Amino acid sequence: MILYKYLPLSWVEDQPDEQQDLFLKRCQCIRDDQFWFSKPYRLNDPYDCRPFFRISKSLGSISAILDGMTPEEVAMVLKRFPTCAKKEDIYRLLERIVSSTNTADSTKNFVMWPLQSIASAIVNAKLTNIGVLSFTENPKNIVMWAQYASNHKGVCIEVDIPKNTRSLKKVTYTTQQPEFEVYEAMDERHGRLFDLFYTKSTHWSSEAEWRMVMIEGGEAKTIPGAVVSRIIYGINASSETKEKVTELVGKDTPASQLRMERNYGLSWDS
Repeated sequence: MILYKYLPLSWVEDQPDEQQDLFLKRCQCIRDDQFWFSKPYRLNDPYDCRPFFRISKSLGSISAILDGMTPEEVAMVLKRFPTCAKKEDIYRLLERIVSSTNTADSTKNFVMWPLQSIASAIVNAKLTNIGVLSFTENPKNIVMWAQYASNHKGVCIEVDIPKNTRSLKKVTYTTQQPEFEVYEAMDERHGRLFDLFYTKSTHWSSEAEWRMVMIEGGEAKTIPGAVVSRIIYGINASSETKEKVTELVGKDTPASQLRMERNYGLSWDS
């Protein structure tokens, strides 16, 4: 299948060294058919990859949270429960408080919070390292050219990628933020956390996004069978940018120039 990715690929001779290095790295990725997986904090939607946890009042949830923790995580939690020596002690402590008819409901709610708070922090810490790669179905979105391709000075690359590529999935747009119990996010067997990466607000629906997600982000990776099949230059792309991209990527990758049409349309020659 064919998908697209906008890039702020614009060359200026006197731009800072950091920007020139970034330009060179992006061209290298295009040349080598590699794709950059960003970490969530680099994404422009503050809700992206951030779960909303509801606090459970169920002892079954407490048991599931404790069972899903690594020994290192359990050791960290035990510091918050100084009277407990192992995770089973934590469960029995909470069970004793919650099951007692002498315990007020407000107290029950209060004692159920600390463990779930720690567990949610653990989940959020793990999410900071995942990698997200975004594509779009629409290479003619005027707003996306402005936002993601340096105000039409950059490019949009056409990517031919197998539709059955692992973790490649269309984003669902919704008015309701994904909501989880903590244990559902801790254990991949529930499959709930997977939904988080592919759900965004309807405010972003015009982007027609597809995504891939990997465990580690902040690096460029090859995708089996995926190749950059075309470079589309923005309306305002300079001749310097085109020459530099051609120099670094090579002439084998087809290139097209975007042009303006009537009634806010965009097109390019095949």
